[in-house]
Amino acid sequence: TEDEIKTVGAALDQAAGGKKAQRKLRLLTAGSLKLRLVTAQRGGEVQLMEWNDLDLDTAWWTIPAEKSKNGLAHRVPLTPLALRIISQMQSLTGGAKTSQYVFPSPKGNGPIENVQKAIQRIKESTGIHFVGHDLRRTAVSMMTGMGVPRLVVGKILNHVEPGVTKVYDRHSYDEEKREALDSWSKRLMVLVSNLQAIQKTEAI
Repeated sequence: TEDEIKTVGAALDQAAGGKKAQRKLRLLTAGSLKLRLVTAQRGGEVQLMEWNDLDLDTAWWTIPAEKSKNGLAHRVPLTPLALRIISQMQSLTGGAKTSQYVFPSPKGNGPIENVQKAIQRIKESTGIHFVGHDLRRTAVSMMTGMGVPRLVVGKILNHVEPGVTKVYDRHSYDEEKREALDSWSKRLMVLVSNLQAIQKTEAI
């Protein structure tokens, strides 16, 4: 619900609390969870995001086929809010100079892996019971509730379209995907912050 989004959003913003040694991991985990909600992408795909997968000049994230659950490469538009989260991670970690991953594990060479502890902390502090996949499901429900066609939402999710129509429809839906995610991003900013924050984000 909208109230739950506000509460969980506030809890993610408070991720820097706790022991100093845990601060970096908590911020990285919070950033990955936020990006899941903003982009509506799968948790594993977000956590495996690499700097080489991003074109920050044109605001696109390409998920390679080998990282995609269905084995199909996927282009995801990056909204100003998504770009801001990525920029925060770059400032936190040093970016591509220190790791190939946007969300690197502070303890090794790979990406962060287990975010369940962070989700459990949020559940305990807010009383809201959810799993990581609910972030993706929430984004989808909100977009369809805003009038985004299911076909466009399916393209955002990188779902395989059934039937013979997919053989003939070669349209990329890039513009429609960006418009839908931009609208959702603005709605999300209204829910977790205020209109001033939206104007500031759009000015990036």
